[in-house]
Amino acid sequence: YMGLTKASQRFVNNVERKLMFGDSVDNTGLGTTTSVGCQGFFPKLLADAETVGYTPGNLDIPFLHTLTRVMDVNGCTKQNMWMSDIFQKQDFSDGIFAEFPAGAFVWGQGEKSEEASVAYGFKIMDIDGYRFQTHKYRNLNTEAYTGLTPATDYFRNSGWITPMGETADAKTPSRTYKNITIMAQEPPKGGSVGNGIRVWNWGGGSTNPSDGTLRDNIEMACYRSIRIAAANQFVFIPGT
Repeated sequence: YMGLTKASQRFVNNVERKLMFGDSVDNTGLGTTTSVGCQGFFPKLLADAETVGYTPGNLDIPFLHTLTRVMDVNGCTKQNMWMSDIFQKQDFSDGIFAEFPAGAFVWGQGEKSEEASVAYGFKIMDIDGYRFQTHKYRNLNTEAYTGLTPATDYFRNSGWITPMGETADAKTPSRTYKNITIMAQEPPKGGSVGNGIRVWNWGGGSTNPSDGTLRDNIEMACYRSIRIAAANQFVFIPGT
């Protein structure tokens, strides 16, 4: 039972990594015989999102103004999630606090300073009409899931602005799509299906005796992908 619980946890974690980092094919190759999956979140946006770089240690109010100008041009939604690795998250905290020395900002009274309001709570910031909900995404740091610091980490000092809104279909404006959607297809019949994941066992020692060998095997499968709409409304923020 403990082994099955651990296997289930590892499977779910692997699904997340495939959805975020997987780069097998995009939707133009899904009809081919070599198709093995859909393009993940980061590979898609590295190709199509806007990029606004910064120098690590200099994530401050002037940089945020530059960022919001780019977002204005691209018609970004007003509410956004800012996913970052731990280094950029620390830069964000240090840079913003440096702009508000003691006495310059009164906790609980941010509404009195609209444009430069920091409804921080260590999580939320409002500026130039945009709301950023900051979030540290641990999987951007290789150390978090391998326990080893690489010589060069691809997403070191990096982050993403992910819009939390909808966009109209260019051909049929009456249709709207969320900027990011998890698409799922029910697995083939059989086994037990929960949350789009098919689980089944087999072997002579299982409750589904399929051969003469005394063994009990558990299999899991699911069909999921990420759909990105209006990729230009996402912003990649690399530390350069």
